[in-house]
Amino acid sequence: MADTATRSSFSLALGKLNEELFGDPLSQCFGRRNSSAADPCHAKCRERYADFLGCDKEPGSLRRLTVAHAAQVAYAASSEAVAVALPYINSSVGGDVQTFAQVQSVAAAMQLVGGLAFGSFSDKLGSRAALITAHSSALTSALMIAAAQSQSSLVLGMVPYVTMHGFQAAAQVAVKCSSQESRAVAMGRIGMSYGVGFFAGTLLTSVAATHLSPRGIACIAAALEAGVLGIVLVRYPEDDAKADSVSAAGLPSMSEFSTVARRPCVGTLLFTKMALSLSGGMIFCMAQQFAMDPFGFSASQTSLLMAYVAGMQLLSQGALVPRLGSLSPRKLRLGAAMSVGIPLLALAHVKSSSLAYVLWIGPLTTALHTASTALNSMLSCLVGEGQSGVMVALGMAPMTLGFLVSPLVSGWVFHHYGFSAVPQVAAGSLFVMIAAAEALDFFNATVSTIDCERSEE
Repeated sequence: MADTATRSSFSLALGKLNEELFGDPLSQCFGRRNSSAADPCHAKCRERYADFLGCDKEPGSLRRLTVAHAAQVAYAASSEAVAVALPYINSSVGGDVQTFAQVQSVAAAMQLVGGLAFGSFSDKLGSRAALITAHSSALTSALMIAAAQSQSSLVLGMVPYVTMHGFQAAAQVAVKCSSQESRAVAMGRIGMSYGVGFFAGTLLTSVAATHLSPRGIACIAAALEAGVLGIVLVRYPEDDAKADSVSAAGLPSMSEFSTVARRPCVGTLLFTKMALSLSGGMIFCMAQQFAMDPFGFSASQTSLLMAYVAGMQLLSQGALVPRLGSLSPRKLRLGAAMSVGIPLLALAHVKSSSLAYVLWIGPLTTALHTASTALNSMLSCLVGEGQSGVMVALGMAPMTLGFLVSPLVSGWVFHHYGFSAVPQVAAGSLFVMIAAAEALDFFNATVSTIDCERSEE
């Protein structure tokens, strides 16, 4: 008994010493008060943590962002595990490259259909409801994919993608919990958290693939999503404005989206995202399938490939996106086009070299996601907080539409002309669409100048 009492006293003293020296980071993150809450050192650490996330000073914002980041890491790991397993499950039910492209396009179509409504839903019911809905859908989809025994049941597993918008829900939390000055940092950190989950998920999947079947990997993804739901339900606070807006909830009117879309610069920025998504998606959306055919990667090797892609994406989201916040729309558009176009042109000369495929797939996906996050940040600064969900949804729509069309085009080109023709077509479409965006921008600027001159007269 004396021994036990001594150990208990020692543990208590050690705990107090640890709290005095380092504080309680979990209580700081999740908003619980403790005896050392007034300590200037703890307040400084909390402030630095908030600055790192791009968080504003509103009460509860830091807790909301922390939970959103934790959920985003798990969501990314789950999504990438399913993405790695999907081509192998597709193959096991008798599918090929073209049927895989069709499955990917169905998933993108579901997300496109639900994406705009999801943004308005988030504005009206709050970010907590959005997170719960998105992760419940991801859990359902992962279970359906794991259980699929035919091509039709695999396609049915894509239906929950209508409301599976985990990244969009987290991005809206970042918008609501940041100021315009810190918006690029906040959006970049959300992308970085996705990159962390992407990297961890692909590494874990590469290990799991040596012991589990693709269906087992999909079951692990479902378990991760169940954990995410628990975190959100327990830790994410109720939205303050939810009660005021629940009565207005319902399907969004098209006037909401048209009003936002007609704002200056919005149209050309959305068109730029469409160009990048359509061209980059021809490789990115088929990356795991191309790794399997024509390059012959195993499931474990494909997971390692995606871990490399995730590592590149993680570095870019954390280091590059915050530095792009000061660029003009035109500089961002041209820089993004070059960053995506160069890897596409390089991939056009890969032919049968798996090493070259690995070398260039990383910079391509890094440029694609960096540009997308920077464009989302720029778009979110063009509206007030009351329309943030609508703008986030509009910003996601071009990528979803691009990812709907690009796998179909990519699968058709690959089937008729081989792999090398896919990046050639992608690069050509990118440069044509960026030139069209430049022409549209020039036309809008000319019309605006003429209107100003007439008003002065």
